[in-house]
Amino acid sequence: PRKTYRQDWPNYNKAHTREKNHVREMLADLCAGLPGPASQKGTKGGQAPVPVRDAVFAIVYKVYIGFSARRFMCDPDDARQRGHLSRPLCHNSVLKATESEALTPILKRLVGESATPLASMEKNFSIDSSGFCTTRYTRYMDVKYGVQRVKADFIKAHLCTGNLSNVVAAVDVLGQTSGDSTQFPGLINATAERFDIERVFANGAYTGNPSFEAVAKHGGTLY
Repeated sequence: PRKTYRQDWPNYNKAHTREKNHVREMLADLCAGLPGPASQKGTKGGQAPVPVRDAVFAIVYKVYIGFSARRFMCDPDDARQRGHLSRPLCHNSVLKATESEALTPILKRLVGESATPLASMEKNFSIDSSGFCTTRYTRYMDVKYGVQRVKADFIKAHLCTGNLSNVVAAVDVLGQTSGDSTQFPGLINATAERFDIERVFANGAYTGNPSFEAVAKHGGTLY
């Protein structure tokens, strides 16, 4: 017979009904160490630049909420009243921050920092990648049929996850042609900054001396 477990409904309900508040507070704590507003003066005739702390908080919170930039504007206003943002934001500022490549290394670092509280319990990890479709499309000509077709572009997320809690210890988001094995050492090195590595599991795409050496360098074994 299949083993089943009773749901802890009181704590389940408590967690879900308070989740948004917890996410907002945890995100604010993660962003607290980022650069804040050095000056509120902008360029002549322009708006003051959005502090990195506010920009990162806004774009991550927007993705969590799932609304468009305009429909999302009530949530930054609420966050500012709670002290999580230093200034009001407009929807265009959020969109510009979303497209800023300068925030990519900051977001990657915050992913690792958010996993740090589980460092004492996670020793075994798995590495893999997965593709995610985007809303951008590429047109191409089908030579055989002579018709114009459209295909969706996609990106690949390469990540290292803890086997016990499924926490993401390290991640890298690259183009659709990025190879899996070449990202392996970087993910392992990033994970080792916060975790003690005992065992790492991966599929055959990662077989190669650089992968085994990357894990062995940090005292672990690759399977």
